[in-house]
Amino acid sequence: MMTVVILSLVFLLFISNLSWMYMYKYKNKEITLLRETQCRKNIYYIFAIEWLDKKNRGKYVADYLKRNQVKKVAIYGMDYIGKCLYDELMMSDIDVCYAIDQKGKYIEYDIAIPVKKLDENLEKVDVVIVTVLPGYIEIEKKLKSLEIGTILPLDEIINQL
Repeated sequence: MMTVVILSLVFLLFISNLSWMYMYKYKNKEITLLRETQCRKNIYYIFAIEWLDKKNRGKYVADYLKRNQVKKVAIYGMDYIGKCLYDELMMSDIDVCYAIDQKGKYIEYDIAIPVKKLDENLEKVDVVIVTVLPGYIEIEKKLKSLEIGTILPLDEIINQL
């Protein structure tokens, strides 16, 4: 009888430890994801402030592109930053040929250019401007393998205005 009680207690202790370990691991993943999301938002916030400051001082992405003899561009990433870049470039004489986004034509905005996925036929352009800040290195590798144009991160362009 005593053995059964001891074995039952050991079993319960084992199960409770497993559940604590699972919850600890789950909560750590949740906390890590929250930190990464907050860090990503901070990166975009700081970037947006820098870009707005440049625009307020009369410095525009189109000016940088013209100085570097860029006429045709594609925009990679059509989230908020990509949409802002699209709007800015549409008010210039830079030809925005198409956008590239994982969602393809199912992006949230109505824009006057085609939105393609990476596996679609992408025409050559002078520059592909990448608006996705975290994860740029992987995106750059994928785009370079397609040989559709020079790849530039938008934050680098903004820093050089």
